[in-house]
Amino acid sequence: MESAFLLITKQKIRVIWLKFVIFEQAEKEYIMDSNSQIKKNLISRIQNSNDISFLKALQTIIDSSEEALIQLTEEQQSSIENGRNQIKNGDFIENEKLISELKEWVAKK
Repeated sequence: MESAFLLITKQKIRVIWLKFVIFEQAEKEYIMDSNSQIKKNLISRIQNSNDISFLKALQTIIDSSEEALIQLTEEQQSSIENGRNQIKNGDFIENEKLISELKEWVAKK
């Protein structure tokens, strides 16, 4: 048989846990509502703006935040640059031509 103290303590823990769960859910809903409201506000302000410098500034902010999401290694950046240079120099093959050559090669095998 559990002591009265232990029963009260378990009950208090359940109440505290329940309050925590309720608070956590309310906080998530508030954040979702807040995010949604901010997005709606920004969309409205962008749609109603005719200030090109403001819109360009927003574009710069968005572009820079997207760039921060993709972190390439130096090797990856170098590979991309090499590929771009090959394209500039005409050192590539069209996709259709490559497929045709591969089909010919496979047929010979």
